[in-house]
Amino acid sequence: MELVAYAMAAKLITETVQITINSISETLETINSDPTVRIDNLNELKRRNDEAHSQYMKELKEAREESDDALAKRQATADSQISELINSNNEAIRELQKKFDEDAAAYDRSIKETTREHDQKMKEMRSETREAQEKAERNHREKMSKIKEDHDKERVAALQKIDAAKKEGAEMIALVEMEKQKIVRERADEMNEHHKNMETMTKEYHQKREEIHEVIKNKKLDILKDKREHQRIEHEKISENMKNAFNALLNVQRENNAKHLVSNFQQLFEPVEDVKKLLDSVKIKIELVDGKDPKIEAEQLYDLEEIQAKKSIFENRIRRLRSILIHSSFTDRKLHEICSTTISNIETLMNKSDILSVCHHFPRAVEKQDLKKIKHYADMARSLSDTFSQELGNIIDTFSTSSGMYIIEKEHQEAIEN
Repeated sequence: MELVAYAMAAKLITETVQITINSISETLETINSDPTVRIDNLNELKRRNDEAHSQYMKELKEAREESDDALAKRQATADSQISELINSNNEAIRELQKKFDEDAAAYDRSIKETTREHDQKMKEMRSETREAQEKAERNHREKMSKIKEDHDKERVAALQKIDAAKKEGAEMIALVEMEKQKIVRERADEMNEHHKNMETMTKEYHQKREEIHEVIKNKKLDILKDKREHQRIEHEKISENMKNAFNALLNVQRENNAKHLVSNFQQLFEPVEDVKKLLDSVKIKIELVDGKDPKIEAEQLYDLEEIQAKKSIFENRIRRLRSILIHSSFTDRKLHEICSTTISNIETLMNKSDILSVCHHFPRAVEKQDLKKIKHYADMARSLSDTFSQELGNIIDTFSTSSGMYIIEKEHQEAIEN
C-alpha cells in the first residue's frame, strides 16, 4: 500500500520536475540566442535550476520518509505482535506444563497414599482368612490399575494440549512473520525505487546545469575582453594620477634630500599597483569558472607567484624608504608626516593576511583538487581583489588630497618669502 502511495507521489513529483526542466530549456534557448543577455540572467536561471532540483529532491525524500515511516510502524506492529504471541504462547504452554506437572505429582501422591492404606489394611487382616487377604490384594491391584489408567489418559490429553498449543502458537507466529517479511521486502523495493528516482532526477539536473554552465562560460568569455580593457584603462588612470601627484610634489621641493625622499616614495607604489593588477587578473580567471564546482588549473594561478615576488620588491623598497626617513634630516615636517602616514597605510594593505593565505593555500588546494578549499580560496581571492582596489583607491585619494594641500601651502609660503 505504502509502495503504491510512494510511487504515485514520485510520479507526480517527476512530472512537475519535467515541466520545470522544459521551462528552463525554453528560457535557456531564448537567452542563448540573445547576445545582449547579462550574466545575472544566466545566474538566475542556474539558481532556478538549483532551487528546483533541491525542492524536488526534498519533496521526493519527504514522500519516501512518509511512506517508510508508515512501513516502519507496520513492521514495528508486526514485531510487537510476534513478541506478544511468543509471550502468550509461552505462558499458555507454561500453564499447561504446570497443570501437567501438578497432575503427575497428584498421581504420585495418590499412588503412595493408596499403597499406604493397602499396607495398613493388610496388617489389620493378618488374622483373617487367606481368601479374604487375596481378595483385598485383587481389589488393591484393580484400584491401582484404574488410577494408572485414568492418569495415563489425562497425561496423554495434557501432552496433546501442550503440543496443540505449541503448534497453534508457531502457526500464528509464522503468519505474522510472513507479513513482517512482506513489509521488509516492500521497504527494500521502495528504497530501490527511491534510489532510481533520485539518480534519474540528479542526472537530469546535472545535464541541465552543464548546459547552463556552458552558456554562462561562453558569455563570460565574451565580456572578458571588455573587462580587461576596462581594467587597463583604470590602471592607466591610477598610474597617471599618481605620476601627476608625485611630479607636482617634486616641483615644489628645493632640497635634494626631499626630492630623494619623494622619488623613492614614488617607487614604493609601483609593486603595489602591480599587485592590484595581478589580483584583478586572478579574479577575472576565477569568474570564468563555476562558483559551486570551480574547475581551476594550476597554470591559472601563476599570478599568485608573481604577487609574492612583487611583495618582496615592496618590502625591500619600504625598508629603504624607512631608512631614508630615519637617517635624513628634514626641515619639512609636513612632508615627513604625509610620507610616514601613507607608508603605514600601504604597508598595512600589502600585509593583509588574506593575501598571504590566498598565495600560499590556493595553489595547494588546486594541486590536491580539494574542491571545498578551492571554493573557499576562490571566494577569498575575489573578495580580496575588490577590497584591495577599494582600499588602495582610498589611500591614493587621501595621499592626493594631503599632498595637494601641502603643495598649496608650500607655494603660498614661497610666495610670501619671495
